Amino acid sequence: MKKTFYLLCILLALSLLFFFGCSIKEKQAVKKTVTDKFEQLKSSDSTAIQDHMDTKDLLPESLRKEISTQDVADILSLFYQDFSYKIKDTSVRKDSATVTVKLRTIDAKALAKDLSKAALSKRIHHHIDDSLEDFHLNDSYLILKELMQNKQYDTTAFTTKVMLEKKEKNWQIIHTSELDSALTGHFLVYTSNPNVLSPEEIVEVHFDAMKNCSAEQLKTYLNLDQFSDTVSEYHEKVADALAKQIKNSFDYKLIGQKIQENNASVQVCVTSIDFQNILNSYKKKVSKWLKTSEALSVGATGRREKEKELFLSCIQKNKKNASREISIPLTNDGFNWKIQMDSSITEAIFGDISNLLSMTSYE
Repeated sequence: MKKTFYLLCILLALSLLFFFGCSIKEKQAVKKTVTDKFEQLKSSDSTAIQDHMDTKDLLPESLRKEISTQDVADILSLFYQDFSYKIKDTSVRKDSATVTVKLRTIDAKALAKDLSKAALSKRIHHHIDDSLEDFHLNDSYLILKELMQNKQYDTTAFTTKVMLEKKEKNWQIIHTSELDSALTGHFLVYTSNPNVLSPEEIVEVHFDAMKNCSAEQLKTYLNLDQFSDTVSEYHEKVADALAKQIKNSFDYKLIGQKIQENNASVQVCVTSIDFQNILNSYKKKVSKWLKTSEALSVGATGRREKEKELFLSCIQKNKKNASREISIPLTNDGFNWKIQMDSSITEAIFGDISNLLSMTSYE
């Protein structure tokens, strides 16, 4: 009886040993499959990365069509240069398995925000400067590459589950949309988010782009050389003087924002050229000059030329700026926030140029 009992115990122990041995072996095979996959992403070999990474989860389809295979490889290599992972748990059930992995990727949210800001800024500059070629989708690739090359991004860590299935004795990873997105740090999710940039950030990008414009670019953008039907050397001098004044004086300070569903407003304190000071100075100088004997002797034509000279001088010598608080409205069209320009915004930023000119004898 005892021998039978001992024999049963031995058989049970052997069965358990065999079972756990097979279980451990399967777990090791599952871990190896996952490890092989993720080690390829850590590789500096861009070709190896592409073999294990579907770029549709990193780059929009419209952008992938615009750039070469080598360009895609460069982006992938930069994106995964700090990639790491740690297997936390493995569960195996016959022909299926689940592996819990802690991933560490580039801070995709920060990268997406920087990309959105840089792309918007470049679009604005292309709009301002007619000499630049149109902004194309492949310009976004260049921006993305430059950002990762020139800026050190933090990494973010998060946990995801890797599903596997066993086919013909081999374990294979099931590429779910959740896993593929996780392997990119959800980069495409962030870039396609219509709120990736806040209304304040949209205004900031626009105003920073304006501050970085040259006087010549501002002159073109504001159509300063179009405020008169008469084209002349003097007319060009006035346009140049106004552009330089705006270039030297324009500044802003964000105060706050209010968001209600797809509508928002951003409060900004804008500093720009003090056009009222120019007008007051001009009136004083003209009034003083008209009392002189010279004003009586030069005739109507001479007075006209002198008034133009004084007007230009008042613009060129102006040292005063003016600040005012304005509310900038924005709407979200499902892609991003867009500024709704109105007269109060343009007047605060650029001054009431047309009114100033109409109140002088310039035209």
